[in-house]
Amino acid sequence: MKNLLNKVKNKFPFLEKIFQNKLAVIPILLILPYFLRENYYLAKISVFAAIFGTLLLLVTHFFGEKDHINIPILILIFAAAIILWINPINVTRYSPVYDKDTTYLSYNLDCDVCRASYTEMKNAAMIYKITHPSAKIQLVDLKKDDELTKELSKNIVNYGTISKYKDDKFQQAPYSAKNPDGTPKTTKAKKIYNIIKLLN
Repeated sequence: MKNLLNKVKNKFPFLEKIFQNKLAVIPILLILPYFLRENYYLAKISVFAAIFGTLLLLVTHFFGEKDHINIPILILIFAAAIILWINPINVTRYSPVYDKDTTYLSYNLDCDVCRASYTEMKNAAMIYKITHPSAKIQLVDLKKDDELTKELSKNIVNYGTISKYKDDKFQQAPYSAKNPDGTPKTTKAKKIYNIIKLLN
């Protein structure tokens, strides 16, 4: 590996100068998820690398020259990243008005089947939104009483559904499912990610 790196440096000497400055690597890390998004796991790894790699480079850059790193600040930075990672927030500002350009992921937490896949659905939505910045993705709690939930409730078959207008038609695909014995089944984020891709 070391020999390979040396060959690369010899062939492209300008790269060594770029990477001598840690901050120059950050833009590369941040655009990485945009290119590595063909499947859920690749997209998730690229997002993970972008978030934690950027934080690590910032910490080592600003504290590397000092005798010690401010441990509380370091802990807070990584805690914030971990919270973002394991508890994704609603990925698009909620709008109660139906928009044909938005992909809707609906749910109702009173439904056992929806609850079984809720966390996986949020993870898939977050990763898709990060790797597809121009996409409009919105999570919709069907227990709300507004124009959007009424419009969706009229058209979708299941609570746990991904829907969008595509080719001038309302298209939908359920992400919630049951096992053969009727118990709620957890649909993996990978499958939900692929459904979102299919409808966009």
